[in-house]
Amino acid sequence: MALLANRTIPLLRGAKLTTFSSSLVDAKNKVPEHQRMYQAAYRNHTRLWKISPRSNIMMTPYLVLMWGTFGACMYGMGRKVLGYNTWFSKE
Repeated sequence: MALLANRTIPLLRGAKLTTFSSSLVDAKNKVPEHQRMYQAAYRNHTRLWKISPRSNIMMTPYLVLMWGTFGACMYGMGRKVLGYNTWFSKE
C-alpha cells in the first residue's frame, strides 16, 4: 500500500488531463477513536441518534418536519370533524 501513496495516476476527464493521487491510502484510521467515543456515550445511556456531534444539525429539521406534519394533520382532522372541508374558509 505504501507504494501506491506516492504514485500519481493520470485520468482523462472531458478535454482535460487531470492527475489523481491516492492519498487516502495512508490516511489515519479513525475507527478506534470513534468506537471509543460511541461506546463511552452508550455506557452513559445516551441515545444512539444523539451521540454524533452533528446530531443536533440533523435532528432539528427532522423534528420540526415531524411535529409540523403532525400538527397540520390534527388541525385538518379537527376541521373535518367540525364539518369544514377546507383549511381556512367556513364553507
